[in-house]
Amino acid sequence: MSALTASWTKSKTTQRRLRDLLAYILLPLTKPVLATIAIFAFINVWTDFVKQVIFLSQDSTYTVAIGLAFLRWQIAQGDPVPGLLMAATVFTSLPMIAVFVIGQKYMVRGNALTGRTGT
Repeated sequence: MSALTASWTKSKTTQRRLRDLLAYILLPLTKPVLATIAIFAFINVWTDFVKQVIFLSQDSTYTVAIGLAFLRWQIAQGDPVPGLLMAATVFTSLPMIAVFVIGQKYMVRGNALTGRTGT
């Protein structure tokens, strides 16, 4: 029984060391990469048009990108509200800009950690 207790304590210590390694060494080094991937994934999903048109069939479930395309189509048909299209375009781009501004410090930090210069 004492051998089991000793091996259990040893494995618990090993797990704690691995957790500390992950939390204090690996995660801070990979945070810029994860932030960059998250930013690009968000922008890709937010502006995706083809999948949304294929999968969504009801008007109530359409996303902002589809609504923007419908506004553009209505203006092409002759509706005189180009200001509405500009407002919708700004509304569509605001979340992407906000995510980029929030995650920009991690992207810059990732470039600084690599040690590369501008050339």
